[in-house]
Amino acid sequence: MTRRTVAVIAFCVFALAILASNWLLHTFGLFHIPILGWLCPWGTVAAAISWPARDILSRASGPVWGPWIGLGAVFVGAGLALAFAPSLAVASALGYLASEGTDWGIFWALGGQRGQYSLAFGVSVTVAAVVDSIVFLYVAGIPWGVAGPGLLVVKLTIVVAAFVLNTLVLRRKVAALA
Repeated sequence: MTRRTVAVIAFCVFALAILASNWLLHTFGLFHIPILGWLCPWGTVAAAISWPARDILSRASGPVWGPWIGLGAVFVGAGLALAFAPSLAVASALGYLASEGTDWGIFWALGGQRGQYSLAFGVSVTVAAVVDSIVFLYVAGIPWGVAGPGLLVVKLTIVVAAFVLNTLVLRRKVAALA
């Protein structure tokens, strides 16, 4: 598979995950996390799919074009969400823009292209998830005390699962893009 093919697939997954996260939150709202009793937006599940796609897109597109192409995916996904949930789409776009910049800076600083993909992926996605959560909840008008802790628990659980999947399975395939 060529870099361009990987980049196109990752772009589509990234944009569609953003659209799906907005649709899920708009349609289903919040859910209770068993045992902890915290609330979490349903869109978090789809949003988590976007993070590995973002890093694969960045790696396939390179450090110069990757961030710009990633921003394009944010605008496509959030732009489509404007049709059914304008305020969520704006909050989502701002959260993703803040986390995209954070992720990009950390991913490349930690050697995302120089063989340190797993470390760069794990750290950049974790920090970007926290940044996205803070910005999104604030702009969406969802109080941190209502959904923040649950949002972070779900996001960080998914980040750990994505890190393990990345380390065990995807690393060899993504390393071929270097």
